[in-house]
Amino acid sequence: MNNSKKQYFWAILLFGTLIGINESLIGSLDIHNKSVILSTITIALLAFARYHFPKAASSILIIAIAVLFKMNNTGIYFCKPLMVIMLGLSFELFASILVKKGKLSLLSFALTSAFTAILAFSVFAVFETFIMKSDIWNINRFNTYVFIKAPITAVTTALLSIAGIYGFKKWKINAFQQFFNKPVLAQFLLGFGILLIWAASCIAFQN
Repeated sequence: MNNSKKQYFWAILLFGTLIGINESLIGSLDIHNKSVILSTITIALLAFARYHFPKAASSILIIAIAVLFKMNNTGIYFCKPLMVIMLGLSFELFASILVKKGKLSLLSFALTSAFTAILAFSVFAVFETFIMKSDIWNINRFNTYVFIKAPITAVTTALLSIAGIYGFKKWKINAFQQFFNKPVLAQFLLGFGILLIWAASCIAFQN
């Protein structure tokens, strides 16, 4: 496996794990506007991953790892991965249209992030309210999700994506390229660190 493929492989695992941590940890907290916070962080991490690796379907692979991470911690019944899956599919859709390799503009990431939030929140709300007809969903909650939480998330995630990617560009940060210029031991440590996170989180959530 050459360096490019190694970087891609580790990026998928790392960003998928980070999103999994976000979904499991913050998702377990009882805080105001939790869905906005969760989605903002998840979309921003997808944007950062896409900036470093503008490859087709990478967002879907990252979300698959995140869902597995969450299932590993909370179990299949409590995982309820629909929203995070919608975020991944929506981001992949808009990134494939707006983010072009070699032209990684701040505007393209901002629009991708914002459109992702609006589409994912809207589809999720329609699914829960009109298809699943969940007991906790009604027209008021539907309106809150689509017309309040979705726009708020769109703005916050667009700003966070711009700030992060601007920082990467300004300081010419490419952590993965720098990392893989180091010995194989560094790659082993990264893999061991990811494995340790999975094991530790599994133990923590079971207690």
